[in-house]
Amino acid sequence: MLDQLINHTSQDFIPQEIQQLSRTLKNWYHQILAYHHARLSNSITEAMNNLIKRIKRIGYRFTNFTNYHTRCLRYTSKPN
Repeated sequence: MLDQLINHTSQDFIPQEIQQLSRTLKNWYHQILAYHHARLSNSITEAMNNLIKRIKRIGYRFTNFTNYHTRCLRYTSKPN
């Protein structure tokens, strides 16, 4: 289906915006197929990075890196 979509949207009579979509789909072809095959994304990693950035904003001017690192680990891991 993705191949058909790319072929249809890359034709000359299609507006330029849709042709740009076709080029984008061609560039991300393997990644799109990999997602639909495995049903996995990097959402967990993005969530962890978001938490760490939030902790960094809250803990601005930490003087001890060990305390900062410990707090990051506590906020990003499951409680025991």
